[in-house]
Amino acid sequence: MSSPTPDGAPPRAGWPRLAATAAIVILLGLQLAGPLHYYAGGRDPSDERFAWRMFSARRAWQCQAVAVERLETGAARQVRLGRALHPAWAGALRLGRTPVVDAFLTDRCDAPEVVSVELKRKCVRADGEQVPLVVHARACAPWADRLAEASR
Repeated sequence: MSSPTPDGAPPRAGWPRLAATAAIVILLGLQLAGPLHYYAGGRDPSDERFAWRMFSARRAWQCQAVAVERLETGAARQVRLGRALHPAWAGALRLGRTPVVDAFLTDRCDAPEVVSVELKRKCVRADGEQVPLVVHARACAPWADRLAEASR
């Protein structure tokens, strides 16, 4: 520890001390930026990354999801979510995480024979109350363009 200067004032902070303080402030700012953006910004209600999950009623929901692809032949085929996705992603899809649902629909539309994809989610709250059915649907781009031209 440094001794005070002859006039009794504390010693001036040197460059190393100032650099360490700045680094700590920057690190703390970065650590707080994620949760603050999450809580302050318009957020997806299904996104609970920074929530106190032990208090989250949404985590106790029991949800089922069914995905159906409509093919260019007119036939429909059900997507086996357990085979198409890792279990963690399938769980996020069932809970309706918007980025996961969007990525899933986009990925399924990448198949050339797929005209549209529909994902239906049905949930039951912890108290047994049914949550209204949620349907996410996407018309796949090449087919959406052709269908729009055909309808003119």
